[in-house]
Amino acid sequence: MELMKPAYMILACLLALPAVPRATGQIATVPALDEKPLWELWQFHLASSNLHDAVAERCAEMAKSTHLYPLTLVAEGLGAWHLLKAEKQDEAVKLLDKLAAQPASGPSLPVAAANLGKGWLTRIDRERVRAALQAHYRQEVQYPDNLEPLQKLPAEVRPPARDRYNKLWSYRIVNFKKLRGFQNQKYELSSNTLGARSDLKTELARPYGDAIRLKPVRIMSATPGRETITFERTVGDKTETVHLSVGSKIDDIEFAYLGPRLLILGDGSHWMIMPRPR
Repeated sequence: MELMKPAYMILACLLALPAVPRATGQIATVPALDEKPLWELWQFHLASSNLHDAVAERCAEMAKSTHLYPLTLVAEGLGAWHLLKAEKQDEAVKLLDKLAAQPASGPSLPVAAANLGKGWLTRIDRERVRAALQAHYRQEVQYPDNLEPLQKLPAEVRPPARDRYNKLWSYRIVNFKKLRGFQNQKYELSSNTLGARSDLKTELARPYGDAIRLKPVRIMSATPGRETITFERTVGDKTETVHLSVGSKIDDIEFAYLGPRLLILGDGSHWMIMPRPR
């Protein structure tokens, strides 16, 4: 896979490619040279994925280069993940709040960044709901039938009633099948948007980008504003071909950006940066 080659070899190839116009659904064209800092940051992340403080620091340095917007959003999303892995949640939340405040419609990369920010903030908020449920359990020795009692708690411990997508939490009591007389001793709690990927600890334990299994193969259409890339993906034992244009999605994977040298995918938790195909 090309991304596993030494960074200097790939970067040399990238910078040798001719520039191609990008889709008009994005913010004004980012010069090819301006993609270089993001590519170098991505290579550092791949080579140092467990050095969370070091990668987060590099992400913060790139984020200061405001002239690189919207590519700085990718650096901030990547940096937030490394901060969460380093157990620096307060610092991560500051970045995630900024991402979540990006427009929910319009150019595709800010939209994908907003989705990523809301996803991680929802998981963090879910932990607050869980903490409130435990506080209720300590007093009542059972969990509530619904989440309404939690909204009567003091403001400093009251959890959000909705997730960051402005949807009510999915909550239900799960009683034991064989043990009678033990009611409201177990529950299920999730975001209606994130579903099975609602748990913070579980999501952080996943290898970065493991669900983004699309490989760009070629440019199917280079028409400005309607550029379409052919991707391959492996499903079980089969390899499928899919065609995506910037701003479109397949499953939970968003085609967030297509530049002169790079393309960026996101799945609401992680980014994946790859060379633009010829």
